[in-house]
Amino acid sequence: MIEMVGAHWSSDIAADLRTIAMHSESDLIAFRDQVICGEMDALELQFAGDRIGSMIWSITNEQKVPVMVINALAARPVPGLCVVTDIHGRFVEFAKASGCSALRCWTKRAGLVRKLEKKQWARAAFVLELEF
Repeated sequence: MIEMVGAHWSSDIAADLRTIAMHSESDLIAFRDQVICGEMDALELQFAGDRIGSMIWSITNEQKVPVMVINALAARPVPGLCVVTDIHGRFVEFAKASGCSALRCWTKRAGLVRKLEKKQWARAAFVLELEF
């Protein structure tokens, strides 16, 4: 089982988050600043005593209803274990215990979308972009 341990911002967290294709260096600076000032929280992911990744999460209020957001999650694979499946139930329970009405994340990874939809997640929004 993967352990989720509270953490302070570190170069290890930054290195993990740099592996997420959708996040830029300016995103990392924003995550760092928000973790340092307490607007977001960081977790270190560990398996069998070894550090395997990091997660940044926060709680936002939408129409006065708290929603937990997984802002970023990066983890190295663990042979024989699906990171998403392993931590999913515990993080859902953590969100509920924190008084949240929903758990949210963003991703460009189609495989993650499929995994979460199998766990009753629903697509809540569309992101459109015009590049020039």
